[in-house]
Amino acid sequence: MQALGFIETKGLVAALEGADAMLKAANVCLVERTFVKSGIVAITVTGDVAACMASVDAAAVAIEKMGGTLLSKHVIPRPHESLEGLMVGAAASDEGAADMISQQKPGEEQNDELEKAEFNRIFVEEMVKSNGIDRAISRLKRSRSGEIKGLICHEYPELGMNEKAAESLTKRELLERLNEFYKRVEDM
Repeated sequence: MQALGFIETKGLVAALEGADAMLKAANVCLVERTFVKSGIVAITVTGDVAACMASVDAAAVAIEKMGGTLLSKHVIPRPHESLEGLMVGAAASDEGAADMISQQKPGEEQNDELEKAEFNRIFVEEMVKSNGIDRAISRLKRSRSGEIKGLICHEYPELGMNEKAAESLTKRELLERLNEFYKRVEDM
């Protein structure tokens, strides 16, 4: 299990502002949002330790800047594996996404946990196989540009894209390249 980062706020708007800042600040994945009680909302992210720390700190700054109330923030660098099933979704583990894909029936809509999982080529190919290329690209549009650049550069050598070349492309252009790749594969 990767590190876990938490913020707890008073009010939904502050929680959403914090979650947005967390996801934009570092390479983390949203695991869950929990309504505790009395307007208290907890947001949980997962990623490497440095990313979780950066995202939690960014959330604190963003919430303070907007005038919201941050009740607490915390990072657990190496959570015990029994926490995985107890309080956080399966997306917090590296195997979580693969398990959810294997349990999904062909053509079945992907659940929320799967959307939160980090994706790789296997994840994308499963989406293409079960939902078609257009729906898969539509889901990838919800991802950050950096994630898509990393995916294409590191897991699609057929596209001949290095990091320098990927940096000059927009998210839309990167997704078009991926779309064209799968359309060619489909035609074979």
